[in-house]
Amino acid sequence: FPSHDITKLKETDVCIMFHNRQQAFGNCIPLLMLGKKLFLKKENSLFVFFQSIGVTVFDANEIGSMSFEEFSKPLMENEIDQNKKILQGLFSEEKRLNYLREILN
Repeated sequence: FPSHDITKLKETDVCIMFHNRQQAFGNCIPLLMLGKKLFLKKENSLFVFFQSIGVTVFDANEIGSMSFEEFSKPLMENEIDQNKKILQGLFSEEKRLNYLREILN
């Protein structure tokens, strides 16, 4: 990620991706790795994927019924650590190289 892009993501507290289809995966991963709170529509395949692997994400459809405090409350430290652990396991350099080997062989 270019450093100017990561700086913008670091300045983000809460991110809402309110689309029905898979988009912005390349932004979701760094946001989650930075410990940011991510809202996705439940219908979005990324929401389903993240939930299936144990990554903490939130249903964007529920924002209207939340208080501002609940909406803006940061992730707890254990949620941040768990998200990082899961995503680093999936997207480590070693894993990426293994994926490439499988594709190229």
